[in-house]
Amino acid sequence: MDEDTYIARLKSKILQTTTPKQSQSRFAVPESLPSGVVPYFEEEPTAKEWLCSFRLTRQSIINFLCSLFPCTSWLRRYNVHWLLGDAIAGLTVGFVVIPQAMAYALLAGLSPEYGLYTSFMGAALYWLFGTSKDVVIGLLARSVSINQVSYLLDTSAPSNCGPAGPTGSTGCFNRPGVKQVTYLVVGHTVGSLLVGEVITTIQTERPGEYTAEDIAKALSLLSGFVLIFLGLCRLGWLIELIPYISVSAFVTSASFTIIGTQLPVALGITGIKTREAPYKVYIGILKGLGRTQLDASIGLTSIVLLYALKNLFTHLETRQPKRKRLWATLSSLRMSFTILLFTLVSWLVHRKRPRDDHAFRIVGHIDSGFTHAGVPKVSSELFGLVAPSLPSIVIILIVEHVAIAKAFSRQFGYEVNPSQEILAQGSSNALGTFVGGYACTGSFGASAVLAKSGVKTPLASFFSAGILLLALYALTSVFYYIPMAALAGLIIHAVANLMTPPSALYRYWRLSPFELLIWVVGVGVAMFVSLETSIYTSVALSFALLLVRMARSEGSFLGGTLVYRLALPSKDSESGSEDQGSNTETRAGMQTTGRMVYLSSNPGNSIPRIHISKPYPGIFVYRFNEAYNYVNKARHMDRLTSYVTANTRRTSSQDVIPLKV
Repeated sequence: MDEDTYIARLKSKILQTTTPKQSQSRFAVPESLPSGVVPYFEEEPTAKEWLCSFRLTRQSIINFLCSLFPCTSWLRRYNVHWLLGDAIAGLTVGFVVIPQAMAYALLAGLSPEYGLYTSFMGAALYWLFGTSKDVVIGLLARSVSINQVSYLLDTSAPSNCGPAGPTGSTGCFNRPGVKQVTYLVVGHTVGSLLVGEVITTIQTERPGEYTAEDIAKALSLLSGFVLIFLGLCRLGWLIELIPYISVSAFVTSASFTIIGTQLPVALGITGIKTREAPYKVYIGILKGLGRTQLDASIGLTSIVLLYALKNLFTHLETRQPKRKRLWATLSSLRMSFTILLFTLVSWLVHRKRPRDDHAFRIVGHIDSGFTHAGVPKVSSELFGLVAPSLPSIVIILIVEHVAIAKAFSRQFGYEVNPSQEILAQGSSNALGTFVGGYACTGSFGASAVLAKSGVKTPLASFFSAGILLLALYALTSVFYYIPMAALAGLIIHAVANLMTPPSALYRYWRLSPFELLIWVVGVGVAMFVSLETSIYTSVALSFALLLVRMARSEGSFLGGTLVYRLALPSKDSESGSEDQGSNTETRAGMQTTGRMVYLSSNPGNSIPRIHISKPYPGIFVYRFNEAYNYVNKARHMDRLTSYVTANTRRTSSQDVIPLKV
């Protein structure tokens, strides 16, 4: 746009918005532009333009359909090198999955094979829809995530660590780059516990009407549909609305609750109602210590063995850094080793005993194959019964999965799409019900194992599905002898590290004492009422605190002051000082550069010795400490009005205001 056109359009705009008398008396439009000024005229936004931004085009529809299947972007470039890495990583994770999936199915009140069904469908479907090469969907423990963070943050690998993977990473595990990963460890143990509570509640209210399997499938199907809807509508940003402090309190409460439900199994104590409030469960355990059985020897020994192996491999990782990857992989397999060891002990004890004569509780018969596959037996009435528990389930599923995907994407330098991850998770939950699965989500621990094993693409989960398929058809006779106390010990070991450490609580206190109070209230409600009520209470309190902060937000008027930067001259610099702007001079070999900065003029917000001058007469600079919205509009406007009124005088319509361009 040339200068004449710009001036003409500016005059036309003034005439459109004012009367002729006002435009002549109040505005002095320049006849020419100053030198160096680039003319730009911005049109007013219209509702039509906003509506047109949502118009569907053929290309936008094609792009959307392609984004639903991210695998199409890397399958075309798949090669033998990637296949080898994916096969090794997938098989390794498959062996880690088996015992943990069975344990968490028992936590939900289901038979062990349902855990295998769930993990199989998560592994078989994720590679089609997922955008992360490191995520594993299933029923897996999270305790390994704490133990493996140091390995995940290792940045000692050479830069030439292999060809680039399909997601933009180098394809190797140790990659120079990010030295810190912020992640959220929620744990599918929590999801399984919530499913178990829903099953218990419905069966108590409607005894004999619905089986545990039907309730779990209905909850998984409904949550899957919700997740698919969120994913298709690209609403992954909603996860940012979930307060972290509420999730932290919920996970800590769930850890106490899970340990309380598994201690009676690990000790062989019977007659304890583990679905009651946690404080009642712990009181019942203390009263029943005299009824411990032989199961206690297996349960306590398994816990001690798991911690011993964990500490041993951690020590070896420190002492032998060159074999760090080997020891970390063996550490991730310690649960599988423990279950195999006690399964062997159980077989030696029971091999000559009658089938109905057990020295301690064992898993027992497990159906081979997909005997529970079929269309879920659901009804509108059953959907209505599980619907009240749906929000808490969906929150936990989304928070963990997206947090895990983001953590690994930052670590390995590629991007993930949260909405697409939610879609992949929803597909696994909804379709998994047709083979017998229930609600599942991502696993930080298993994902760490997958990454350490040299995964290259999401196709590695397909090989994990193969191991699970083999277990369902060929290893069910071995699963018969797994001690229940050993599985309980595995769960206790897994959830012990989920509790919020004291250092984190101290950090909450330093950042915001009110948030620590919300955390305490959330844990207290969970211990004395229920987990579901806990998460709703803490989320409601967090939103209430947010609204109060927004409504009572502060602002400050700014004034200007000169700030000088002192810098020693470089040895290689020439005799003349470099051009660093105005207010520059050199004294005694030092360079002082002054620049205008704006600081708060409110008393107490700046150093008292600093002189802060007001801007030009009639100009006020106001900074909002929080977002400006309808909640705090009245507070800010009252302050602005009173301040401007006190520092200005009234004008008349006859005053001429020159318009400078």
